[in-house]
Amino acid sequence: MIVISGRMRFDPAHRDHALAEIAPVVAATATEEGNVHYRYYADLEDPNVLLLFEEWRDDEALQAHFAQPYVLSFLEQLPTLGMVEASVHRYDVSTKSLMG
Repeated sequence: MIVISGRMRFDPAHRDHALAEIAPVVAATATEEGNVHYRYYADLEDPNVLLLFEEWRDDEALQAHFAQPYVLSFLEQLPTLGMVEASVHRYDVSTKSLMG
């Protein structure tokens, strides 16, 4: 399994535009083969920060995601979203279990 997690800060003047561009990508990604989880979340302390969390079955599924037309279009739109800071990490996970 592959996990992607990230933190992105947006210029407050561009936040609504960023959310409008992100929402259809989230909806379309949910239908992809090999996608386990794909969401953006607002930080509770700073509404201009979005947290990203993704789970993918394998690298093949993740690479197929990056090749989707809506993802390519979204990546082209990134410069217009007012992102001022970003940190995204990939984790290759060998096991997953419930806590508690």
